[in-house]
Amino acid sequence: MYLDNVLLKESGMEPWEIWVSESQERMLLAVEEGNLGKLSEIFSSWDIEFSVIGRVKEGGHNLVIWSRGGRKVLDLDLNFLTSGPVYARHYLNPEKREKATVLAAEPKDLNAFCLDFIGSPNLCSREHVIRQYDHTVKGNTVVRPLRASQTMRRTPMQL
Repeated sequence: MYLDNVLLKESGMEPWEIWVSESQERMLLAVEEGNLGKLSEIFSSWDIEFSVIGRVKEGGHNLVIWSRGGRKVLDLDLNFLTSGPVYARHYLNPEKREKATVLAAEPKDLNAFCLDFIGSPNLCSREHVIRQYDHTVKGNTVVRPLRASQTMRRTPMQL
């Protein structure tokens, strides 16, 4: 890749600016040299500027040259550029701990336990709360509360 051949929108750019900015903002075509004449005709008919900025070469490196500075500004291994990152995080598997099973003791008076259990406010109906809330706020409600049993009996075409 020859950065000197890149058509720039702004003069005085550093080579890294040309490589980063222009390679992300412009179109790039890989064309066989035999087709450059045809491509030039097509671009000329549409008044599109273009330039040949590089050549495909043998080897596994991406070589970028900037002759104004008289130097090679990038020689990047293509395997590094095209392969995914290799993660080598060292970690230890956590030790598996045995969970202790704790069973609740059986109540001495099952009748009193059942009456306390049934009388608990945590087991009561929440209908009075549900009826006061507007479930259509933001349009996120799929199945309205207290309607699930009716909805489940319908076929998909009725929904």
